[in-house]
Amino acid sequence: MLVKRHQVERKNIAVNDVRWDGERLSFQIKNEEIHDLESLNLCLINRKNEEYIWLDFKQESVGSFINFSLFKENFSGLSSGKWDFFIINGRSKSVDRKRIGVYQAPIASRAHRYLKPIVDMEEQPWIPYLTDRNELSLHIGRMSELEKVSFEVIDLESQVISMEEEDNRLILHIDQYFPSSPVMVHTNDLTSRKIPSTYHPEDKSLTIHSENKNDLVNGEGELQLHFKRGNILEVYSLIFESRLVTPLVQPSSTKIVKGQLHAQNLRVTDDSILFDVPTNFIEYANEIQFYLKKRKRDEIVNLEVSRYLNGSVEEISVSISQFNELFTNTSRWDLFVEIQYPNLVEVRRVGEYNNPLSHLERHVGHLPITEDLYISPYLTNDHEFSFYVSTEEQYLKSKYPGNVSLHRLNLKRNGELQLTATVSMKRIESFEVEELVLRLRSDKSKRVSVPYHKVVETSGNKQKVSFRIQLNEVEFEQFYWDSFVSVKVNNLETRLIRVVSDNFLIHKQLKHRMGKFTLNQSNGYMIYPYITINGGVSITYRYKGEYESLKYKVNEYIAYYLYILFYWNAFWKPTWLIHEKYSETAQDNAYYFFKHCFEEHKDKKVYYVIKKGSEDERNLVPYKERVVYFMSIKHLFLILSSKVIVSSEAKGHGYAWRVARGPIRDYVNSKRYVFLQHGVLGLKKVENTFKVGSANSADLFVVSSDFEKQIVMDHFGYKAKNIIVTGLSRWDVVEDRSHEPTDSGKKEVFLMPTWRNWLDEVEEGEFVLSDYYKAYIALLNSNELHETLRKNDLLLNFYVHPKFMPYVSHFTSENEHVRVIQFGEEKINDLLMRSSMLITDYSSVAWEMYYQKKPVLFFHFDLSKYNELQGSYMDLNKELFGDVAYSSAELVSKFEEYASTNFAEKPEISSKRFEYFNYIDDGNSSRIFSEIKKKEKEVTRRKTLKEVLKSSDAVSTMWRRYKKYPIINQVGGKLLATLRSH
Repeated sequence: MLVKRHQVERKNIAVNDVRWDGERLSFQIKNEEIHDLESLNLCLINRKNEEYIWLDFKQESVGSFINFSLFKENFSGLSSGKWDFFIINGRSKSVDRKRIGVYQAPIASRAHRYLKPIVDMEEQPWIPYLTDRNELSLHIGRMSELEKVSFEVIDLESQVISMEEEDNRLILHIDQYFPSSPVMVHTNDLTSRKIPSTYHPEDKSLTIHSENKNDLVNGEGELQLHFKRGNILEVYSLIFESRLVTPLVQPSSTKIVKGQLHAQNLRVTDDSILFDVPTNFIEYANEIQFYLKKRKRDEIVNLEVSRYLNGSVEEISVSISQFNELFTNTSRWDLFVEIQYPNLVEVRRVGEYNNPLSHLERHVGHLPITEDLYISPYLTNDHEFSFYVSTEEQYLKSKYPGNVSLHRLNLKRNGELQLTATVSMKRIESFEVEELVLRLRSDKSKRVSVPYHKVVETSGNKQKVSFRIQLNEVEFEQFYWDSFVSVKVNNLETRLIRVVSDNFLIHKQLKHRMGKFTLNQSNGYMIYPYITINGGVSITYRYKGEYESLKYKVNEYIAYYLYILFYWNAFWKPTWLIHEKYSETAQDNAYYFFKHCFEEHKDKKVYYVIKKGSEDERNLVPYKERVVYFMSIKHLFLILSSKVIVSSEAKGHGYAWRVARGPIRDYVNSKRYVFLQHGVLGLKKVENTFKVGSANSADLFVVSSDFEKQIVMDHFGYKAKNIIVTGLSRWDVVEDRSHEPTDSGKKEVFLMPTWRNWLDEVEEGEFVLSDYYKAYIALLNSNELHETLRKNDLLLNFYVHPKFMPYVSHFTSENEHVRVIQFGEEKINDLLMRSSMLITDYSSVAWEMYYQKKPVLFFHFDLSKYNELQGSYMDLNKELFGDVAYSSAELVSKFEEYASTNFAEKPEISSKRFEYFNYIDDGNSSRIFSEIKKKEKEVTRRKTLKEVLKSSDAVSTMWRRYKKYPIINQVGGKLLATLRSH
């Protein structure tokens, strides 16, 4: 029956768990969605002419849902086209009608939205499907049309090897094996029809029962075999020998098909992760391999699984015992499967598509795999299966997303810190605020718990709560204490939520009102709250630094106001500001580059920063007109007005290292930056400090070779245009002085180990118990080493890394052939040039020695730990340019071997030199200067709007405040992605 189109208000109704098994179509609707079940009717409406068909259905209550079932007989006699499902109250077509759809689920690929199997009824084949808006519909049409839209069609070829005629039958022998009978189809430009046939797998033959068998082989059109595997329709064109000019050549490479694999019922037991896969998706596979792929990486872990047939699905069981000790860090892994067939390979992302689940339902549990780590299977926002390797705290954060937003912060003179914050839990209304937790960043086991003072306000899934902390009564340790609110969810699990500030005024007060928000203690320590780079509210407890006195704060504000007054004058006279480590030295790449600029380009306004009284200040006497003292008003003014910072260290070394408050720090972070490097990259991973987008991100990054340039591109995220291959400045003055007389009268050997990130700022007692200290103190006092040094009249210079200077008194040796040198006591460059050999572990000074064509001996006593906790860009087992020792005894033995050959470099090592260096000459500084000048307009240009927005406190605080709103999160997320890409 045809009816006219009515102007009715179209509304939607969400359904869950749509299922079709070839006989019954079912779905669920929440009880609250249906107001009058008695008058409810289901109908199909033809999309083209709005013809109505009322449907018979069955219903039953299942918990908070009503389950609706329709059977295939309900859909007989429908005309071809697309029909849409609606719910209507009553039988009047003019009343409001509601479109049915799986609106809360993500949109899956088309092959998964067509709910196979196709019903091959005599009148018209049909198939239920979800539209590209996830609305439930019916598609009625020719079989070939439905197959084309509901399957991934793969075109293949099969050769007919021979033909036989028997009675009224035609027997074709083909070269393709099928595990079950394919469908034979005869097709041409106008029609497509099935041909009755029987397949015999034992001899790969097809028997055609047709009076027109000769027309099929010799007539127009094409004979095909159709075979279905899950979502794939393999279409084999039959090639007859009589039509071949040359024998058919099979494709040399297997076809790869990518897409999705529908699975369901992701769950965990005490020792396994399980899910179900419909058997028709994998039943004909030769081999199936499930595997995990690390998110945004190429790393893959093949899974060992057990498979159990359970009706129409296969239960896949993944034992978690295979993950024990496999994962050591937090990471996310996506589940894939590779399904192999004779002619093709499917590579599929595994997920439960077309089934809306709440956020909590997508997290199915977590299982321990190490002492600290858990593995948590879950469904992503796109309903794909992934595994989260995390701590229990990270798992709870992912399962129960929440936010603690700071509203008010005040520090009283008596040391009481007062704060008020709003706690909100996304999609969760049943939660209880328990306490405020302060946790030491370097040791999470150390906590301070503070009960909430009072609940100020409660609204829906939000609670405003106030806390009071008497800071003078807390036994703090250095350095950083992060604040969290402890929340119990649904009376079950407790999670910590980071306290975050999205209040611009608080942000500015903490930066500029240091007196009000700093608690100075009698023991010389200071306590103050601050906002981290990610907006977290934390407390610092540390010794008050030299540059945090009133004098230097006055200097900062004088320099700041002078800059405001003379901004335009400074703008038209761009200067370069240069410094080295902590602004204490003048002996590294920055010093030699400054020296080159002063001597060869005096017209260029280049200034060098040095701490007054530093040992290396004497090196700068000839250039004093362009030298500024650290933290002087002139230095601070130049920080503000300079266009470029040039350094062999991080930008922060050109300013008071720990001072984060006041007007200067933000300017330091925002300056254009040329990174000269401290050494050559390769032996130590350091991208977290200097990678693109970090506070120390460089506009120009200096490297020594194409090999090193590739490291910077691959691991630091720089584009080729921001990397200059020049060599290091200090190499301009490098010369071999190992044959010259020394003060000691002995030939010298240099021992210089690097630091260890896991020993940063540890207590003295902990340091002397470390493997690092034990290895080097044992080496310095080795009798065998002393004998080798005595026999060859050698002096071993042991140089203590600056980060280990607090423990320098523990490095001692009474032997006259061993000398311990403190940081700054001698120039490293001089020691390298005087030495005949270098012994090191992972220090970049190894490249300096290799550049000078002198041997390097590596001491890797802690290689496995170093690879785990620090890592390198090179394969330290294969790519090193020197011999390696893994114990003190082995080191002494190899050292003695080199001493016996007068420290001659081995030919197999020297032959690789130009793989690691593009230049070996004295033109490095000149090349660097030329490259900076060439790109000066780009490097010194004013910041774009995007860059200003990225560094704006106002923008970042506004984003933290409003990103919880979906529309703002969506728009803002796209904007942030754009900003990060530039």
